[in-house]
Amino acid sequence: MPLTKTSLLGILIASQTLYACKSLTQGISFESTDTIGRSQSSAPEPSWQRWDDVSASLLAESSLPQNYGEPSAETLAKAIEFCLVKRDFTRVEWLNSRFLESKDPRKQALGQFYQGRLHARLDDFDRTEESWQRALRLDPDNQNIKKRMGLLYAQFGFFARALTTLKPFEDETPIAITLVAMERQLGLSEQADRRCELLLKPNDPPAEAFFNCSLLEFQNHRNAVKAIEWMEQAQRKAPVDSNLAQNAKGQLGLMLEWRARFQSAR
Repeated sequence: MPLTKTSLLGILIASQTLYACKSLTQGISFESTDTIGRSQSSAPEPSWQRWDDVSASLLAESSLPQNYGEPSAETLAKAIEFCLVKRDFTRVEWLNSRFLESKDPRKQALGQFYQGRLHARLDDFDRTEESWQRALRLDPDNQNIKKRMGLLYAQFGFFARALTTLKPFEDETPIAITLVAMERQLGLSEQADRRCELLLKPNDPPAEAFFNCSLLEFQNHRNAVKAIEWMEQAQRKAPVDSNLAQNAKGQLGLMLEWRARFQSAR
C-alpha cells in the first residue's frame, strides 16, 4: 500500500518520539559535587589508559601524608568515571564504597550519585531514581544531581516529571533543546515555539536546535519550507557520521518526499 502524505508524516513524527531526549541526555557532560567536586569536572584523567594507571595514581595520592592513607575525593571520583566508561562495574562498586561509607553527608551523597550512575549504565530506571533521591536528601542543594534526575526522566519518557524538574535549568541551551523535544511530544507547541525563537537567535545555534525546531515546525504544518531549511542546517552542522547527522539526513528525506507528494496531490 503506497504511503499517503498523512501516513508519511505519521512515520516522521513517530520515528522521533524519544530520539532527541535520549541523544541529548547521553551527550550532555555533567559535573560532580565539590570536594567533592561541586564545581569540578569528574572526567577521567586523559593520561589513564589502563587500570594500572588508575591504581598507580590512587596509590601515589594515598601515600601523601596529608591524605592519611586515602586518595583525594577528586581523584577517586575520576577513577570511578574511568571505570564507568570502561564498564568495569565491579571496580566502580569497590571504589564507590569509600564514598558510601564516609561519615561526611556530602561524600555519602556523591556515593549515591555514582551508585545511580552505575544503575543508569545498566538501564535500571527505578534503582537510578532511588539512588539520586537518596543523594538529594543528603545534599538537597545539589543542582547537578537535580539536573541529572530531570534528564533521566526525559530519557525514559516521563516527560511531565522531566519538564517540572528541568524548569530551573531552562536557560541552558542543551536543556532548552531537550525541553523543546518533550513539549513537541506533549503538544505544548506555543511553549516550544517560544523556546525555538530564543534558541535560533544566536549567531551560531547548535545542530540539535535546528533539528528539534525543524521537527516542531514540520509536525505542526506551519512552514514546510522553513522546516526543511532548518533540517538542512542540522545536517550540515552535525559532525559527519554522527547519529544526529544520520537522523537529520533521514528526516530531511522524509520531509522532501512528503512535500513532493503533497504538491502532486494539490
